[in-house]
Amino acid sequence: MKKLIYLFAILGLFACNSSNNSNESGSEELMKIRELEKVVYNDKTMTYDKAKGNELIRLYEDFAKFYDKDTLTPGFLFNAAELAMSLKMGVKAVSLFENVYLNYPDYKKAPACIFLEAFVFETLLFDNNKAKEKYTLFLEKYPTHELADDAQASINNLGKSLEDLVRSFEESDSLAKK
Repeated sequence: MKKLIYLFAILGLFACNSSNNSNESGSEELMKIRELEKVVYNDKTMTYDKAKGNELIRLYEDFAKFYDKDTLTPGFLFNAAELAMSLKMGVKAVSLFENVYLNYPDYKKAPACIFLEAFVFETLLFDNNKAKEKYTLFLEKYPTHELADDAQASINNLGKSLEDLVRSFEESDSLAKK
């Protein structure tokens, strides 16, 4: 009987100390994240503080690593990806967007993650082949998504110079007026 009591006492201690992946589990981490979110962007200069941005990305990733089942995790990873994109950290942004849509496919912004991954390949990493591959993947998986027309337009315009794009828009505009 004593052994059984000790066993339950030990199990109780482990249960109290283990993470249950609820929002309360990371309350200290959440406070740090929320505080940094308030100061990473300067409204007056309309710029991001790169050091604070890197720290916030790290905090988002740490939260995701320790609380991967938490309902906040995919949103934090999405925020980290958007922040990395804003800080022109293309490789990091791609990695984070991919993490979201592969590991949290039911997350409401998972489709946008594929689109934004393609956008980063196109505009930050200048890899038109990977951009086309990701835009195509997006269209295959989400053909009726609100970004589908944008994805198709991006595929059609990949590799075109600014002058070519302007000329093509002017031609389309003049044809529409006739």
